[in-house]
Amino acid sequence: MSDLLNAASLVMIPSGYSEDKVYSEVPTDGNGDLSFTRASNGTRINSAGLVEVTPWNLLQNSEDFSVQVFVNATIGSNVITAPNGTTTADSLIEDSVNGAHAVYNFASITFVAGVYTLSCYAKKGTRDWLRFQFYDGIGTSPSVWVNVNTGVLGTTESPATSTITSVGNGWYRISITTTMASVSGGWAVYSSTGDGLTAYAGTNGASALYLWGVQINNGSTAKPYFPTTDRLNVPRLTYQNGGGGCPSLLLEKQSTNYAQYSEDFSNGFWTKDTTTTITANDAISPDGTQNADRFESPSPSKGIYSYGVSGSETISVYIKAGNSSNVGKSAVLFTTTATQDFILTNDWQRISVSGAASSLWALYPTATNSFTNVLIWGAQAEGGSYPTSYIPTTSASATRVADTCSKTGISSLIGQTEGVLFIDLIASSYNADGTSYSLLATLGNSSENIQIYTNNAGLYYNITATTVADASTGITLINGGRYKIAIAYKSGDSAVFVNGSLTNTTAKTTMPTAANFYLNEFSAGTYKSSNSFNQAILFKTRLTNAECIALTTI
Repeated sequence: MSDLLNAASLVMIPSGYSEDKVYSEVPTDGNGDLSFTRASNGTRINSAGLVEVTPWNLLQNSEDFSVQVFVNATIGSNVITAPNGTTTADSLIEDSVNGAHAVYNFASITFVAGVYTLSCYAKKGTRDWLRFQFYDGIGTSPSVWVNVNTGVLGTTESPATSTITSVGNGWYRISITTTMASVSGGWAVYSSTGDGLTAYAGTNGASALYLWGVQINNGSTAKPYFPTTDRLNVPRLTYQNGGGGCPSLLLEKQSTNYAQYSEDFSNGFWTKDTTTTITANDAISPDGTQNADRFESPSPSKGIYSYGVSGSETISVYIKAGNSSNVGKSAVLFTTTATQDFILTNDWQRISVSGAASSLWALYPTATNSFTNVLIWGAQAEGGSYPTSYIPTTSASATRVADTCSKTGISSLIGQTEGVLFIDLIASSYNADGTSYSLLATLGNSSENIQIYTNNAGLYYNITATTVADASTGITLINGGRYKIAIAYKSGDSAVFVNGSLTNTTAKTTMPTAANFYLNEFSAGTYKSSNSFNQAILFKTRLTNAECIALTTI
């Protein structure tokens, strides 16, 4: 395989990414890096097996303090070297007013009740001290005072904990952790003259502090810093089963979660039978925080439900046995059109059921072998015939926009008369609902292209320059199955290979002209599906059949 990769013109193995970008291993000059958009939040499974919002930094413009709000101060942008070695750190420049000198954004995000950690990098300027505040908008808003000359914590206001860590060159990373209610809130950094002090007469034009990399993330510790601007177009490198290993690039169609208060079953959106009880935030959930609810129901066929999910075809929830006596017991998840029993385990599992459109989401103990209590989290109700990645909600439905990943204008990396298009993926869906196409990979445009796609009948390929010439491979993708697929193309000698087998050949003589490469989409922006890509590789020459078989063997 390594020898084959040496011959590749483009190799995408998900490892590096940033906003708007998925980095390719080949070529190394950036010309093969794929452009990425989603224009919304999304979730992934991280390397620890936890459900995680992508990106985990919940703040926008994390390195640009000039777009925040400041009082009795101005911001100097990109004035000194930041902890990452780039000249991107800003200065807080005080004026002469006798008062607070600060930069803040008190309406940065809307919190879902839970534990959060705020962090920021800071360095001494003319002031040794700063006050770092976690603002919650309801009067609690704890702060910590820090000496960024000596690296010593001062007063930390309750209810919060704080840390300070030297990261070199006079820089410190400061964090403050607290429990937030469901409110809008944010953060603030004040320059200070001492522990517990905020107001003072400033020195006009003095750079009081240097700041870089503000972040808020879920959980009780500061996660590795993730830089953001709009924070929406961040690729999701997901680990299917957690536990480390190599990630895959998750690309999904658009979906909406119609189930409100997806992490709060105590809310009135969820109706409970009289014999059932909900204990909110009783246990650690699949996102690693204590926000899973305990659902107790001593009576079979009595449970929790909602008729507020109109139009959904697939419902899902994370569930595990509430105690050891419920392991091996069964639960039933159902709508008005579909029902499925599930066996409980000690581990979190995501259960789902799909049917015709319905307005009912319901979870009950079954009539026999029923549980008495379980832990539940992350309810979802969406259109489509399969569950997509989890979409958190509060008081309204929420939509995750479709992922798109492509590289245009790379005719120099695509073989124009011969070559190979290869993808290695884990199929989440073999069709994008009904009979519509699901493009897995495309070279070219809407009129001339080489494609691998699926519909409700199976896996297809297409090589066309002037007329459509698609054909079935005779294979139907199984949800959750891994597939290595290659189209080797050359005038009079094209072939398709799937999981180590030659499935099709064609003597088509005219090859399309191609300058664009799309994953999981089409150049017109339609035909979205849901898959996790382990690799995508282009070759500018046609490999031999034996090499294609080796390339696609699982």
